[in-house]
Order: sequence, then C-alpha cells, then structure tokens
Amino acid sequence: MSLLIIVGVFIIIGIIVCMRSSEGFGSAPAVCPKAQKTSRNLWYYHVAYTRDYLVKYLDNLAGADDALAVLMKNQEDLGAFIDTMAPGTQTLATNLLKEHIAGAGAILADAKASRDMTNNIDAWYRNADNISRTLAPALRLSEPMLREMMHTHLQTTLDEATKHLQGDRCGEQEAYRKVVEHILKMADYLVSTKVCKCPQ
Repeated sequence: MSLLIIVGVFIIIGIIVCMRSSEGFGSAPAVCPKAQKTSRNLWYYHVAYTRDYLVKYLDNLAGADDALAVLMKNQEDLGAFIDTMAPGTQTLATNLLKEHIAGAGAILADAKASRDMTNNIDAWYRNADNISRTLAPALRLSEPMLREMMHTHLQTTLDEATKHLQGDRCGEQEAYRKVVEHILKMADYLVSTKVCKCPQ
C-alpha cells in the first residue's frame, strides 16, 4: 500500500509540473524544444552566412553576390519563424532584418574604401533599436534586454570584421567564436516565452 501511495504522489507531482509549465504558472516556464532548435539553427546560419559574405566581399573573392542572396533568404526564414510565435509580424520583422543586413553591407563598403563609417554604424544601431522595439512586445520580452543583446551582436560582428581587415587571423577566429556564442544566447532568449503544451 505504501508503495502505491508513493507512486501516486509522484504521478500527481508530474501532472502538476506539466500543467504549470504548459499554462505559464511556473516561475521558469519550459522553452519549447522545437522552437529553441529552430531559433538556434536560423540564428547560427545568420552569423555563418554573414561571415561567408564578409570574407568574400572584403577579400574580393568569387561568390560574394551569391553569399549575400543566401544571407537575405535567411532573413526571410527568420521573419517567417518569428511570425509563428507572433502572428502578423512576418513582413515587418523580415524588412527590419533585411535592413540590418543592408546596414552591415554599407559599413563593409565604407571599410573597404577606407571611408568614415560613423553615419552607417549609427544607422545600424538605430535599426537594432527598431528591431528590439518591434519584437520585444510581440514576443513578450524585455525591450532593454533585447536591445542590449542586439547591440552586443553588432559589436561582436564589428570586432570580427575589424580583425579580418587587420589580418589578425587568430584574433578573428576568437572574435567569431564570441559572435556564435552570443547569437545562440540571443536565439534562446527570443523563444524564452514560447511555452509548449505537455507532452512535448
């Protein structure tokens, strides 16, 4: 009898935990694994494709235009994914993300031509603020936190590009490691309020 009671208690606890996670009553709701995996994949591709374009464009290698097209398609995929969590945001999110890539391209063009990058960097950060202002309420996230993450994403990417231009390959490798490490944290945060119903 005592064994049955113990088993019954564990079953009840499991049901309560499941309900609290799925209904958002717990202090730390469980992130939907599928959403987290998709977010991480798309944002990893975002920085990987950015790196591919960055190197090909700055080094005058073949395939830069194709790399840019792949990168822009990734922004469309990200916009579509965001829309699954916040319906109705796809067009605006995609446009803002494509503007993010265009802004990065403008900075690379300045760097390649040895021009002052100040105006384009400022515009790039304003775009990051617009992305944060748009996505945070739609995804039920903290706007200051998302803005800070977006700014870190820009800074780590600028560091990577700077190291490449300086010919510091060891520094560039470390900079890209930080780019990837940070973007995966941001990818997780973007889906941190996406709660799945049990069972997952």
